[in-house]
Amino acid sequence: MYRFGNLLCALLLLPLLTGCDFFQAGVPVHLELPPFPEAWRSWGEPAFEMWWIGSDGVARTRLLPPGSRSAEIVLSRYPYTPIVATPRAGTHLLTRLKPAGAVYPVSAGSSNTVHVRWADGAAALVLSRYLLHAARAGVEESVAAAGLNVRRFMEESRRRLGSSPWRMEIERAVEKLTQASFRESYLDPGPLYTLVVPNAGGVWVSDNALHAVAGESASPPERELAVKLPCGFHRFIHKESGERMDVQVREEGELSLVRYGP
Repeated sequence: MYRFGNLLCALLLLPLLTGCDFFQAGVPVHLELPPFPEAWRSWGEPAFEMWWIGSDGVARTRLLPPGSRSAEIVLSRYPYTPIVATPRAGTHLLTRLKPAGAVYPVSAGSSNTVHVRWADGAAALVLSRYLLHAARAGVEESVAAAGLNVRRFMEESRRRLGSSPWRMEIERAVEKLTQASFRESYLDPGPLYTLVVPNAGGVWVSDNALHAVAGESASPPERELAVKLPCGFHRFIHKESGERMDVQVREEGELSLVRYGP
């Protein structure tokens, strides 16, 4: 087992050690956002809802105009700051999909350009939840726990999960980080469980941009849909009818499915 370094502890102490003036300037960055899957455009032009920690150390959100592929934001001067870009689509942009993500400065290129990627969405989401938990817990608890080597965390999540970042067991990762008992092995891909849905022919659009389409366009309506899913929440929307399926996969492969009409 290894424990990450004390970077997060320093991150949480910075506001106390340096005072509010430290955050006023912040770090201006230019965000480059990934393209949306073509399948998502059947619901209309999606939009990104951004989450980051601002120059004053407070979490910020902003809904970008539909179709926007770039943005300018000002980050805190924390050593590391996760950025979560959650796609919203459908009528009135109500449907939330699995996010893209980045971590500054790990994801930064030249001229403070930050590349937000679908493959980094799960890791950025875990880190954002960890920061929120640590802030609620108070500095004393955070200092008592082990800190976090964010660069190592990102490198290992990319290496181990590759093109399947949502096989990370999100809730377990957040829990182990908050308990200062995180191991590299927790970034190994979690198991897949098979979901079989009768009378679900046709194309279903997934909430995961890296695997955006399930099913076959030529299959009849009475045909079953079979997909393999990791633990967590998953959403599918039928491309033609607009019917929605929400699936929750729990540990040990327990699946629950709710289908909604168009």
